[in-house]
Amino acid sequence: MLANADGRLVTGVRAISKTGDGREAEMNADLVTDTTGRGSVSPKWLETLGYAKPEENAVRIGLAYTTRVYRRRPGDLSGAKMVLISPAPPHNKRLGLFVPMEDDRWNISLAGWANNHAPADEAGFLEYARSLAAPDIFNVLPRLEPLTDFVTHKFPSNLRYHYEKLTRFPEGFLVLGDALCCLNPVYGQGMTSAAMQAAALDESLTCRGSLDGLWRTYFQRAAKAVDIPWRAAVGNDFLFSETEGRKPPGTDSRNAYLARVQRATHHDTEVYGAALEVYSLMAPVTRLFQLPVICRVLGGPSEVGHES
Repeated sequence: MLANADGRLVTGVRAISKTGDGREAEMNADLVTDTTGRGSVSPKWLETLGYAKPEENAVRIGLAYTTRVYRRRPGDLSGAKMVLISPAPPHNKRLGLFVPMEDDRWNISLAGWANNHAPADEAGFLEYARSLAAPDIFNVLPRLEPLTDFVTHKFPSNLRYHYEKLTRFPEGFLVLGDALCCLNPVYGQGMTSAAMQAAALDESLTCRGSLDGLWRTYFQRAAKAVDIPWRAAVGNDFLFSETEGRKPPGTDSRNAYLARVQRATHHDTEVYGAALEVYSLMAPVTRLFQLPVICRVLGGPSEVGHES
């Protein structure tokens, strides 16, 4: 990152060639955004320029998921287009996802919290599928033709930086995407969260009309945007006693009700539709607390099942 002499203004970036020849190139810009993801070094850059690092909030979950791609043929799934087998907290910490891909392929991912990870070998992967809360994936898996090797991705923690709490920050510089807030990937909210931050930037530029002081307006708006998926992801992860970190207020009472919501989605399409809207960030969580939804959640069967 390039800055002026007193460090108050970021003026561009310096790029180093990856070819090994050590060549450097400087690019000037009116506005630099860090979208480098979870591995962002912006906190270190700020310290180098004489600023305080943002407060870091890490909620440790010890998650990993193992994925393999298989050939998709007609009749693989009877009466369903996909399968999602949710964990049954607090004891069952395992999730299974069986979804169609382009070119007639299946993507099968098995995930687990608290270091309860799916093995990356034939026998272990199948046995892990057997241990899920429902047998749907295990019943189909042995007859599928694999097209790839197993790939495992580890995700130690949800991670958020509170840039909105800083009182000093260089002009001409912003942080966006997973570099600002990195969420448990099994909930599928990361790209939507980034899009919401981009919308916050657009709103901030529109209301200010200039780059002066933009960081303050943007970080306040971005914090409000990511607070919704952050509470949802972190709150759900606290269903497991092994989760470590700062628990949002009201998490336990909310989780008690949302556990009923999840069970209702197994048999009630109206509740399932409302839950999808909330989990995909198309509707606020209050959607699940509207009276018609509450009546269906509390009035229907409460047995644990699965959804497909």
